[in-house]
Amino acid sequence: MTKSESRNRGYTLMITTFLFLIGLGMGLYALGEGEGIDRIDDLGLLAVGLIAALWYLAGRSRFERSVVPLALTLLALAVQVLGVVLEVGERNAFGDNVAGMVLLVPLTLFALWRYFRRPSWTGAQPSGEESQVTARVGQTE
Repeated sequence: MTKSESRNRGYTLMITTFLFLIGLGMGLYALGEGEGIDRIDDLGLLAVGLIAALWYLAGRSRFERSVVPLALTLLALAVQVLGVVLEVGERNAFGDNVAGMVLLVPLTLFALWRYFRRPSWTGAQPSGEESQVTARVGQTE
């Protein structure tokens, strides 16, 4: 396994595990809720968590830079926002949605940052001021 594959696997494993555990926790919480409409968001998070786990275990895509973990994180956040919209008038059913948002918003921000940042291990040439500093350091040696 290369360094790049190892880093990609670590990133996808973290996102997948986080989504699976949130889905498992919220899915078990859905068993105690009364109405069907209150269960939609919790069962949706369980479905996203199971999809994430199955994607991670199937094939070798977990070793590649993929948009799937980011997409699943955004989907989980959308499901949680849907739960907030559906349960807007019910105070008793609103607490788990707040907890889900507290968990999913930072995860989504991290997944966005991790996906869109330039990898430091690509070996790309420095640009601008960095290349000038490197040239000056090379001249002094």
